[in-house]
Amino acid sequence: GVILAFLTAEMQLLSFRAGCTSEIFSVLVVAGVVLLLIALAASVASMRVREYPTFSDSEYLMRLADADTDDRARRSVAKLYLELRDGIRRVNERRALTLRVAGIAFTAGYVVSLFGHLGLALFRSH
Repeated sequence: GVILAFLTAEMQLLSFRAGCTSEIFSVLVVAGVVLLLIALAASVASMRVREYPTFSDSEYLMRLADADTDDRARRSVAKLYLELRDGIRRVNERRALTLRVAGIAFTAGYVVSLFGHLGLALFRSH
């Protein structure tokens, strides 16, 4: 957010009519800002969990109590916990992927906008 604020404050330095070199560096700055916005959106999206696995409903748990043997009941409980664990793992892996994309987009956006700003500064100094 802070980096986006600094980049937004410097947007008036961009020039798309001052020549090819200046246009290229201005496009790099804009592309960097877009990548940073994508990173911000991905970070916010990773905080929101749409679905999260929970224990089965009471009806299924009651069927576990009616199991023929202790062995069958143990196997059913183990299956229940394994399914729950796998569901939680899938949610966490999805979140990790979203955060990885956010990190890559943030790094790329920062580097691209930095090169754009450096290019504009060097171009203006000549």
